[in-house]
Amino acid sequence: DIYGDDCYHEFTKYGDMFGMEYLSIHAFPTSTTDFRSTVDKINDVGSTIFVLLMDLSFAKRFLSSVYYLGMLKTGTQLLGTSAIATPSLWSDFNNDDVRYIMKGLLTVKNSPELYFELPQGKDFVSLVNHLPPTITIGPDGNEICSNATDSVGTALYYFEGICVGYSDLLSITADQIDPKTMMTYEAVFAYAKAADQLIRNNMEVTGINIHNYLANSTILYDNSSVGEVSFSRGDETYSYFGRGDRQTGHIYKVLNYHYNESEDNYNDTSKFVTVAVWSTKDGGYTCRREFNSTMFV
Repeated sequence: DIYGDDCYHEFTKYGDMFGMEYLSIHAFPTSTTDFRSTVDKINDVGSTIFVLLMDLSFAKRFLSSVYYLGMLKTGTQLLGTSAIATPSLWSDFNNDDVRYIMKGLLTVKNSPELYFELPQGKDFVSLVNHLPPTITIGPDGNEICSNATDSVGTALYYFEGICVGYSDLLSITADQIDPKTMMTYEAVFAYAKAADQLIRNNMEVTGINIHNYLANSTILYDNSSVGEVSFSRGDETYSYFGRGDRQTGHIYKVLNYHYNESEDNYNDTSKFVTVAVWSTKDGGYTCRREFNSTMFV
């Protein structure tokens, strides 16, 4: 499918860059249910590390099948995309088999909430608290919504009886801000930056022109939650795959399926624990000692 094809392209592009050797590569129609010939080929070449470039529904069927065919055993390692970074992956497995199927799985999960732990994220919270409140409390105790408007007179914060924003009585903390708010803030900033440059160069402000400007620019923000935002120019060898996607400014948790021999229930959400943090800005990772960072492989 498209998801698998795109993941394969992206993975092998970087795998080739780092000199990775692929012992075997297998593609499946989405309707596949019999994986016996695949397991036989994998056993023939001696693969022990398996990269799953598949969506959640297919991964559930694949893992359950190959486990019973003997592919998953002590010494094997599973690596998966963010599509399978959910307890739903093993929700349909036999409870007695979950820990054996899932043991050693490593995956990633986009985690913008981690920005709040960085200096830039703390600056963002401070920025929010220094914005003028959109709701004030009058002498009679009633809420009064800001009457601010845009350049054509449309109310900025009031719509159909609802006033958005927050009161001057509140002090906003990081846990009260949706982590995606910072991404939205930067997206608006990026759009405004692009529009400004187009207007300065007497170009029409259109979607394609905005897109092209962003794909060829790195935008630095003084008040950004990440400090730097850039967008992919796309892969010219693959129909410009990813063009316009955000390239820097993402933080991921690296998750490991964890189990405890003394527990009977292997299906609860706590089984995914964070063992590292990966940033797309520098490609590095940091072990998170505040989490249980013992990795099960």
